[in-house]
This record gives sequence, C-alpha cells and structure tokens, in this order.
Amino acid sequence: TGDNNRFLRLWWEVDLHNICFTADNDTEAVDSGKKWFPYNKGGAARKWYGNNDYIINWQDRGQELIGKAAADGRNVSNYPDELKFIPIGTWSLITSGRPTFRYKIHQLSDIAGMSFYKTKDVDEDLFMYILGFCNTKIGEYILEIISPTMNFQAGDVARLPIIVDKSKLHTVADIVRQCVTLAKEDWDAWETSWDFGRHPFIRTSSIARMAESWSVWQCECAARIQSLKEKEEALNRLFIKIYGLEDEFTAELSDVDVTLREGNLTRDVKLFISYAVGCMFGRFSLEGETFALTKRSYKAEKYILMLDEAYFSDDIADRFVSFVKAIYGPDYLEENLGFIASALNMRGTNSREKIRNYFLKDFYKDHLKIYQKRPIYWLFDSGRENGFKALAYIHHWDEDLIGRVRVEGLHRLQRFYENEINRLGQTVAAGVDSREKALLAKKIAKLTRQIKEVRDYDAKLGHLASRRLTIDLDDGIKVNHKRVQTAANGISLDILAKI
Repeated sequence: TGDNNRFLRLWWEVDLHNICFTADNDTEAVDSGKKWFPYNKGGAARKWYGNNDYIINWQDRGQELIGKAAADGRNVSNYPDELKFIPIGTWSLITSGRPTFRYKIHQLSDIAGMSFYKTKDVDEDLFMYILGFCNTKIGEYILEIISPTMNFQAGDVARLPIIVDKSKLHTVADIVRQCVTLAKEDWDAWETSWDFGRHPFIRTSSIARMAESWSVWQCECAARIQSLKEKEEALNRLFIKIYGLEDEFTAELSDVDVTLREGNLTRDVKLFISYAVGCMFGRFSLEGETFALTKRSYKAEKYILMLDEAYFSDDIADRFVSFVKAIYGPDYLEENLGFIASALNMRGTNSREKIRNYFLKDFYKDHLKIYQKRPIYWLFDSGRENGFKALAYIHHWDEDLIGRVRVEGLHRLQRFYENEINRLGQTVAAGVDSREKALLAKKIAKLTRQIKEVRDYDAKLGHLASRRLTIDLDDGIKVNHKRVQTAANGISLDILAKI
C-alpha cells in the first residue's frame, strides 16, 4: 500500500456496515459500495484456516490507494482483477519454523500473505489436493530443501514437485475440507473472529455450573485437536505412499504439530468476562438464543463505571455478577463466582472482591493483548489512586460522551466520596475504639486522595467536554484515541489509559 497506517485497519476498528466480507470477485466488491475488504497479511504459524485480522481500503478498486501511489511517483504491485477475492491457499512469507498453509476466500492478498489461486479453470478437488500436500510432512520437507532460509517465496512454492494421483484426488480433497472446517471452528470460537457468535461456555440452560461449561469446552478442544491430528496423519500416509517414501517418513504427528488452541482455564475465563462486557455494551446479543435463562437483551451502554469498591450497584463488577446469574441461574451463583475468581488468581477476601480487582487492575491490559493494541473499549482513568475509572465502547462514541462521563459518572462519584468522608468523620467523632479509629482514618485518607485526583481529572474532562470531540472510525483506533484527548492548544490531556 505504501502507507499501511492510512490504508489498513484491524477489522474491529471500523464500522462493520462499511466492510464487505463476502465479495466473490472484483465486480461484487465494487457493487457492494463498501470501503473496507478483508486483507491477507500472512501472520503466525497456523494451518488450514485463520489469521483473518486485517482489512484494506479498496473502495472503487482501490482508487484512493492507487491515486496516492501515483501522486507519490510509486508503482503499485496490483495483481489481476480475476484473482481478487477468489479462493486461495496462502502462507506467510516469513516464518520462525515450519511453513503452514491456509484456505481463504473473499480477500485481497499482501506480499506477506503469498498465495496460490483457484481460478475458474481449476478443479476444486485439485485445489484442495494441492493445499493438502503443502501441509504434509512431504511438502514441508521438500519446501525446506528448496528454501532453507525459511523465507518462502511464491517461486519456491511454485517449484514444489506435486504428484497428482487422480485415484486419491477426491479422498485427499475431502480430508482437507474437514481440516479447514475444524480449524475454522477453532478460530471462530474467539471474539476477534468476524464470524464469532457467542462464547463457548454458553451452552444450554441445562448447564447451571460454570465448571461444567469449562469441562465441556476443554473436552471439545481436545477432541478437535485429536480429530485434526488424525486427519493430518491420514494425509501424511496418503502422500508418503504416493511418493513411495514409506522407508523415509512416518505419518505420525505430536500434539504440538497441530496448530489449534487447547483449553486454558485462566485465558478462557478472561475471554468469558470480555464477552460479558461485549454484551453489556450491546456489541453481542443474547436475544434469540434457544435457552431461556439468557433470552434477554442488554442495554447498549455508552460507558460503564469501574469502581474499586461496591459503591454503586451499576458498575462493571456488579453488572458482571448479574450477567453470570442471567446465564447460569441463581442457584449456583456463588459457586460460579468462586470458580471465576479462582481462575483469575487475583487478591481479595471473597470472589466478588477478586473479580472487582481483576476489572480494576488487569482487564484493560488483557483487552489490549486480545485486540493487538487496538482496543475497542477505552478506559477513562484519573490516575494511580483509582479515583475514577470508566469503560467506553468506541462504536457508541459521540460528541457528548465525555460530557456525560463527567456529569453523570464522575460528579456522581465525587459527591459520594464527599458524603462518605463526612459520614466516616462523624463516626470517628461519635467515639470508636483505637483499632476502628485507625481503620476509619486510613479509609478517610484514601478517599481524600481520590477526591483530589478526581477534581484534577474533572478539569481535564471539562475542557474536553466543551469541545464536543467526535471520532471517525475509518481513521483507526490510534488516531481517534489521540484526537479525543487533545486540547484546543494541541496538548494531550491524557484522560484515557494508554494504548
């Protein structure tokens, strides 16, 4: 593109209504009228399916991108229109180990996501056969001889000596399709997939214990890995026989050779929490599910308070407790909260406090990792004293949001702090024992520090609220994140946690 910051985005950064995920050819892409299209940039080692993160501004066949290149005196390596958006077998240009090949469709390709293309004159079974061969031990071995540097160019893959055994063509193609399906199921179980539906812990109303949901999910992951391993070994056996290399290779693989994700309790519980936050903001909907306990809609909030103690009943920690109750019912609520708290391994005297501390200390850091430092939830953060924190969803941002956060959220909390200091002071004056007096003095000192922090923060919010700053999702997370914190004199007031 010549300018990735301008022409590329991670798909969750922009308005979904302006992305076309389903174009089968260049004409359909143009006719869609959309601006953004899936873009294949290679990525981490992963077989069969996945690494679908990026989108490119290809509106009107890339008119803006190509026009910018012409203005800069550059040439764009633009490949033929008949190869755009059709099925491809793709691999990453640079790897840190074994080459891995994936199936993709409806995408454009970057040089880092090199590909071979299923044109109209190529039989689908043959295309799948080639993809299958590339992911076998034979294909890997030959490719490493051709290119020992681990930088696999298009010419390297084109030189693979592929023996097409027509008697095995359909059998191989069928196994490859099954491999692609298994890898897609794995990829789509994460909310950073554009085909994500709901978190895999959410099953049916017959499951009331979260530990059981986890157990079912863990077994499902293990079964999927085992199934894919067996299919890859079947492909190895077929091609070892086709090439007559029975004395040189074995078909067997180890579990680490299968590029699917195992169940991981802490990670998957954190992703469940992330999913719950998405429901709170209306990003995900439980409406229309077949199980009654979760057949409810959540208000699409503009922002949600994130408090260090349970001062109000509508902050993010309390909302999460309500979410768990809605999913699994009231009977095992405390057991389910204990299960979550144990998985998070946070400090606290009880499960609710541990969950609250996770939101306060680690949720945003984990969110940055999941969303590759392009967070869709932005954290209003007053500073080290945790005087005020609130989470906002960028796709609901408008020019009045900062003002609402200030008046409805911060001022409300500030009044509570002031009233609480007065109440605690009156309690001390009424007479308490020395131990209780020390505890109350510590609490008052903490609230006093938080009030000071909040008042300083209020001045920043007030200045920015008067500007009624808007965002343009097409500009991307980094640009907008900086924009909404910039004062009229160009100085950043840093009202949001860093990305």
